[in-house]
Parts: sequence; C-alpha cells; structure tokens
Amino acid sequence: VLPLVHECDAAAAATISADMKFGLFDQGDLPDFLAVKAAFESTYACLGITCEHVGGLVDADGDPLHAMTAPCDDGPAFPLIAGYIPGSDVVPHSRVDLDQQAMEAALAEAVPDFATAKQWYSVGGNSIKSGNTNRTIKGFSTGAQGKMYDNCPGCPYKTYEAFYGYYGDFDYADRLVSAALDGADMAFASGRHGPNNFASLGPAARIEAAKKGSAYMNVWMFVIGVFEAAIDECERGQSSESVHSWDQGVCFYSGSMTKPDPQSVNTAAASSGTLLWALANKRCANMKTCGRDADERTGSAWVNHDLLREFARGQSEIGQGNCAKLRPVLERIKSRMRIPLIQGTLRYAYKVQFMGGTLKEKAEGYTFAAGVLPSLHACSPGDAEIVLANMRQGAPETDQAAVKAAFERNYGCLNISCADVGGLWATGIDDYYDGAEPCSDGGDSSKVSTAMIVCVALASAFVCAGILAGVNCLRREHCKEHCQSRERTQRSMPCGVNLTALSTAEDAAAAVRNALEKQKADAEARREAAKVSVVEGRAPSHPLESLLPAADFSLSKV
Repeated sequence: VLPLVHECDAAAAATISADMKFGLFDQGDLPDFLAVKAAFESTYACLGITCEHVGGLVDADGDPLHAMTAPCDDGPAFPLIAGYIPGSDVVPHSRVDLDQQAMEAALAEAVPDFATAKQWYSVGGNSIKSGNTNRTIKGFSTGAQGKMYDNCPGCPYKTYEAFYGYYGDFDYADRLVSAALDGADMAFASGRHGPNNFASLGPAARIEAAKKGSAYMNVWMFVIGVFEAAIDECERGQSSESVHSWDQGVCFYSGSMTKPDPQSVNTAAASSGTLLWALANKRCANMKTCGRDADERTGSAWVNHDLLREFARGQSEIGQGNCAKLRPVLERIKSRMRIPLIQGTLRYAYKVQFMGGTLKEKAEGYTFAAGVLPSLHACSPGDAEIVLANMRQGAPETDQAAVKAAFERNYGCLNISCADVGGLWATGIDDYYDGAEPCSDGGDSSKVSTAMIVCVALASAFVCAGILAGVNCLRREHCKEHCQSRERTQRSMPCGVNLTALSTAEDAAAAVRNALEKQKADAEARREAAKVSVVEGRAPSHPLESLLPAADFSLSKV
C-alpha cells in the first residue's frame, strides 16, 4: 500500500516505511503504532476511504484491544458527493443543479417556456444561501468580476482573466445565456464569437445556447473560481474555510443528483444530474472514453474517475497545510474539465458537416466551442481562429477535419492527450466514424524532426525550446528568427505561414496543413540523410549530426 500512500503524502509513506521495514523487530526496534496509525489516517481522504471503512483492532469479543487501537473519528458525517467525502456541509450548494433541471424542463415543453426558464436561471429557488437568499446560476457569472478579478487575494484568477480577455466582458457567460432566453441579439465587447442573432435563430438554437451555456459556461467558471478561493484561504491559514471552498468546487461540478458510486456501469445512473459530471459521462459514451482506462462506452467517464482522485488529493493537501501543492492539483483539474467541452465541439462539428446538422446542432457546437475557445486561444490564437470560423453562428460551412486538427495541435499545451479525448464512435458499425478517429499520442510526425530527436536525447545539455524553434513555431517565443513576425497570432503558425496574406479561415487551415506536410517531408529527408552519414562515418550534412558521437548514440538507435 506504500505507493498509494506516497502518492497522497510522501512524508506519511516515509513514516510508515521507517517503522515497518524488514529486520527491525529482530534488532529489538519495535514499530511506533500511534505514528503508523496517524500516518495512514492523514491520507484516508486522499485514498477515498474513511475511519469507519478501516475500523479498529479488536479482541475475540469485538472490543478494542486498547484505547489507542479504536477507530479514528471521521467527524461530522456529510453526504458523499459522487464518491467524494466532503469535510463540510455543501448539500445546500449542490442543489443549484435542481435550478438547472427546472430551467431545462421549462425549455423542453411543447411550446418552450422561456419566461419560466429565465426565472429559474436568474432567481433560482433550490439552492439557499445563508441569510435565506437564493444562490443563482446567473449570479455565478454576474458576480464573477468581484470574486475572481477585483476583490480576491489571488486576483485576477488566471483562467477567468483569459476568458475576460477573450470576450471583453466580465459577465460574458450571462450575456450569452440571457440573450438566448430573451431572444435578443448580442455581441461580445471583443467582437469575437459573434454576432449572436438570437432574435432570428428560432427556439431550437435559443434552447441549446441557454441550457448549455448556463451549465458549461456559468457553472464551469464558477467551479474554477471556488477552487481558486480555497487556495487563497489555505495560504492565509484559514484551513476550515479552505476545506469548505474546496468542497463547494466539487459539489458545483457534480450537483446533488449524481450517484454516490462512481463505479456504476449503468450509463443512466452514471449520467444523472445536469451539470459537469453529467456532461463528462454523456460525452465519454460518444467518444469511447468511459471507465478507468478511458476505453469503454458505458459507466462513469475517465474524466470523472480522474477528477475524484484530484478532488481528494486537494482536500488532503489542505488538511496537511500543503498549500503550495494545491496549484498543480487545480491545473490538472482544469485540464480535465476542458475535455468534455472539446469532445462536444468535435462531435457537433462532425454532425453539422456530415450528418445534416440543423440550427439545433449548430447551436450546440457553437456553445461547446464558446466554453473552450479562450483556453485554446491562450495556446494558439491561430488555431482558435480556425475553430471559431467553423463553429460560429452563421458559419457558411464547417470543416470538421480543420477543427479536429486545430485542437489536436494544442493538446500538449492544454495538458491533455489524444487518448483523453478519444474519437467519435459509431454504434451501428462498432467503430469510429471515418475521419473522427482518435489521434495518436505517439507524436504528430508533422512536428518531428532530427532536431527534436536530438533535443530529447540531450535534454540535460541543451535548451530544447531554442532548438525546436526552427522546426515548429507553434507557441514558441524564439520564432521571430525563423518566421520573421512579432504578431502573436502569426507566432502560433508553423514556419512559413503568413496569416496576413490569407483572406479566409479556410485558406489559413489549408496553409497550415501544407506547411506541416512540408515540415514532415523535410524532416524525413533530414532523418534519412543523418542515418546514412552516421553509418558511413562521413562528415555530417546536418548541423545537429555533430552532436551524435559525443552522445554515443545514433539516430537509428533512438
């Protein structure tokens, strides 16, 4: 069990190991029982277990062997949240998903009741705050500026700042949802992802933008915000407040309707709820990323399995006062939370292009894209423009392959993998749809060259970013020497692609593909030439070949 304990807390694992090593008893060195017990107990939350689960040592009559062998105390027993053991009462908070459910029910009526849906969205009624006021999904967005940009110790929070920078509005999510509910036209201050002409789009598009925007934009960002608040509170020594905020993040992600058993293989049970937990389970069934290994089409999403571990790990770090360790945990949480949004965008890009997608499907794809475009833009403005051009309202056509490639080029930056996202599964043929298969995590050959191979092998001696800048200018600050451009959008393009000379996103996508194909061919030619020169012992024809003898390896070996 030591590796599992070590993953939660290295110090606790070291304590257990020091007391339980082979040979100690023979030397008369007895274990410190209380130290071992305390070390284990400090990791129970991270391990996803409780004092009651473990119990205590008893005699033949079932009585404790000693006072020190009694079970530890779990404290107040709060209801599980989708398998997570909260340290505080967040049941009232979690019921905000009932407002989302009521909103969706009003929109699902034969004649959509937008007025009632707006009442549940903006006034609420199921999630009661202290002071007997309602917590509302609208408020998650309209109150974000104060909580995430202006009035917090860690302000502005990085992710919220990126979304504000992209849209130009602090309440960007509410502006979209409210316009959809009201049937009004709106445009974001930045001019991106618009204009949004809900007055003329019809009820189907309005419904999808409203119900998906509220859950996957309003709630999504608020989850990030309360996790950030937990880090702020931990750093100020406010442990109980930090635990409560962390618990809130979990409950807003999951909601009150999720099943407590994340191992459920029943898709309907696993998908219960209306918030982000439910979304992950829906998309994993479409993309074959359910289960602990992300290779099933039923049960809980791999995303949810992984997030439960991160939720518990974060709670454990707060309990131990390891505030500095919370930031990496939150970054992993954010990367996992983006996956269902990317999956949704990819799914509806395919449906719109190849399956006769109507305004409904277009609105679904548009809204999923709205929830992830700022994150993609932070990695590559050029690729974000490609996705935007294909998924925006009123796009003349949708190039699913271009959207897919634009995302895949940035999986590394987004800290996710091809396997995490999966591919669009066709149940009828029991295989992936043609052109919608998962990409390969083995590496995109269009971005591989001799320089990359040598760079990886000699990472201890060379700065990889400098070498790779001449191979692929994606997200590299060293590109100006090779791409001759200081524009941020241009820097996100492969070398040789000049966006200013291109008039449409389709032209840009084609230019990117052509440039990457040329890089692929050039890299293959250099690789073959390098292999020959190393084998024949002649002078290197590629400047990086001179590094090979000192490193005592060949490209063919690598």
